[in-house]
Amino acid sequence: MSVAGSACAVLLILLVASLYRGWSTASSVLTHLPGDVWVAQAGTRDPFRSTSLLPSGAAGRLERIPGVRLAIPVYARRIAFTQDRRDLDVYFMSLGVASRLPWPAAVRSSFLPPPGGVVVDRALAQNAGLQVGDELDVLGRELRVTGI
Repeated sequence: MSVAGSACAVLLILLVASLYRGWSTASSVLTHLPGDVWVAQAGTRDPFRSTSLLPSGAAGRLERIPGVRLAIPVYARRIAFTQDRRDLDVYFMSLGVASRLPWPAAVRSSFLPPPGGVVVDRALAQNAGLQVGDELDVLGRELRVTGI
């Protein structure tokens, strides 16, 4: 009984640790995005499991605040689509930025793909068998994987 109990305890610890690592890794993408402050709707607790809707024109009003250089809208939602007969459920994020802005190369390659392009998370790429250059049909629009 003690051996079985110990084995179950170890499995439970591994399960909880893997869930924690997955959630903390998923939310760390926000720390790599360009920007110092995130503005969300009151009551938003988590950007991945809740929705924040700000009024149209909020970015323009934020840019008028002294000390604010730029406000970038982030559009995000869960999307389900099929790739190579696999059903995928992903969290899709898009930044509303002008391409003419002088972004560092690391930010541009990770977060600002060219028009018609998409950068995918490494876990999604592995699960779906995606590689740079693959085409995705997302909500009726063809997107080419330009980075992982």
